[in-house]
Amino acid sequence: ADTLGFKVDFRQVKIAGLDSASKANVLKPTGPQTLKNSILWDDLSFTLDFLVEYLDESAVSVTETMSIGIRLQQVHVDIELLTSVDLSLLGEIQMQSIFNSFEVLPCVLSKLDNVAATELSVVVGEIKEPTITGFLVPQVSEIFDAFSTKLYNR
Repeated sequence: ADTLGFKVDFRQVKIAGLDSASKANVLKPTGPQTLKNSILWDDLSFTLDFLVEYLDESAVSVTETMSIGIRLQQVHVDIELLTSVDLSLLGEIQMQSIFNSFEVLPCVLSKLDNVAATELSVVVGEIKEPTITGFLVPQVSEIFDAFSTKLYNR
């Protein structure tokens, strides 16, 4: 996106802490073709990496690689999924797959025709102070640090 003389190019999003799920209630039928899923993660971290290109005071193009990180605690997600199953494909599941507990879910999920989220609720218990790295201009980093400190230390 090119905004106010800045060009921002998003590179990647990293998620850490998916293994911190402490409660999970998944694939619970709540109606015809509807499955409710609830998961509580104790600690999730997101890092967004991007490039920012701008002109400095001498009209020279400057490109900076930056990262913004945020840490969330006690993240509770509820999502309802509307599913349709191809019954002819479901009949093709081999009995051996059903008896192997590690293969049951992937096997059944592969027979789904369509999946759509009908409801989504995300509740976050705590948002930790964000981090930002990569600014070449120290003043910009200092402004961000001061702003985030005031915002999160209220």
